[in-house]
Amino acid sequence: MDIGQKIYDLRRARGLTQAQLAKMVGVSEAAIRAYETGRRRPKQAHLERIAAALEIRPEAIADYGIESADEVIHLLFRLERRWKLRPEEVVDGHFFLESSDGDVFAAVHAWGEMRSRLDAGEITVEEYELWQDTYTSKKYVG
Repeated sequence: MDIGQKIYDLRRARGLTQAQLAKMVGVSEAAIRAYETGRRRPKQAHLERIAAALEIRPEAIADYGIESADEVIHLLFRLERRWKLRPEEVVDGHFFLESSDGDVFAAVHAWGEMRSRLDAGEITVEEYELWQDTYTSKKYVG
């Protein structure tokens, strides 16, 4: 999902109009419309203000430019080198992510717990997505 669609979806989910979000962010309504339609990309400062107005982490709407399986795997390779994230075979050819970096381990663990809660029907898709959009490892690192 691109930045514009994410902004649109989150704005609508919070019951805000483009004009209301624009006022909260300090930009014109036309700017919000241009961001949502993909005609313009918000500058970093605007992205941060949009995220704050939508009560999410800026990383939740950042565009990482991942468009293909090759890009996904090369991102994972980079994460392995930088954060010691690696696949770990557990059962019957199924692989799971593991990291010896404490912060990354805690983040992946928290993700796994929330995904399990979603799969078990303990939380809704909306609750899971809100958790994703607001997640910061700072909450989970002791």
